[in-house]
Amino acid sequence: MRQLLAGLLIFCACLQASAQDSSLTYDRINLSVNAQREIENDLLIASLYTQEEALQQNQVAERINATMQWVLDITDEERSVQMQTTQYNTYPVRDRNNRLTGWRGRQGIRLQSTDVKTLTRLLGALQQKLAIESMTYGISQASRNVAEEGLITEAITQFQKRAELITSEMGRTDYRVVAMNINTQPNRPSPLPYQSRALAIEADIAAPVVELGLQTVVVSISATIELDTPR
Repeated sequence: MRQLLAGLLIFCACLQASAQDSSLTYDRINLSVNAQREIENDLLIASLYTQEEALQQNQVAERINATMQWVLDITDEERSVQMQTTQYNTYPVRDRNNRLTGWRGRQGIRLQSTDVKTLTRLLGALQQKLAIESMTYGISQASRNVAEEGLITEAITQFQKRAELITSEMGRTDYRVVAMNINTQPNRPSPLPYQSRALAIEADIAAPVVELGLQTVVVSISATIELDTPR
C-alpha cells in the first residue's frame, strides 16, 4: 500500500512539473509594423432622386413610375454603370388647418461605376428630371484587394527585418512567432466637396466635373515573438 501511495505521489509530482514547464515563457516581445500606399480612387457613387406632388396619391405614383422608367431606359444602355433603386415614400400634404391638400412622393436611385467619365456624362443627362443628392468616391474592391495583397507582403517583410534586428540586438540566434494579427482598413467611400455635388437643375445642364484624387491604404501587423533561450 505504501509503495502504491509513493508511486502516486511521484506521478502527481511529475504531472505538476510538466504543467509548470509547459506554461513557462521566455523573453516574449510585442511589436507592430505597417505598410501604406496611396491609391487612386477609381469608384464613383452618386445618389439621385425624383420628387412629385399631386392632388391624388395615384397621380404621384404614376408620375414617379414614368420618371423611373425613363431613367431605366437611359441607364440600361450604359453597361459599365450599376443602378439600384432606393427608398420610395409617399405622404400626405396638409395645410395649416390640417386639411389634406395633396400628396407628395419621392423615389431615389443609386449609381456607381469605375467608368467615371461615363457616369458623369450620365449624371448630366439624368438631371433633366432628377436631382443629385450626393456624390461619393472610393476604391473599388478589385483595386483594394490588389493593393492590400502587395502591402501585406511589404508589411511581413518589415516585420521579419524588425524581428531579426531585435533577436540580434538581444544576443539571440532565433525567434518564433507566438501570435500575429494582420489588419486592413474598411472600405468607406468619402463625400465629394460641396461644390462638386451641389448641382442645380438648369436649362443648360452639364455633366459634373469630378476629381477623385488619392486615398491611403494601410495594412498593419501586430505580433508577439519569443526569443530562443541563451546558450
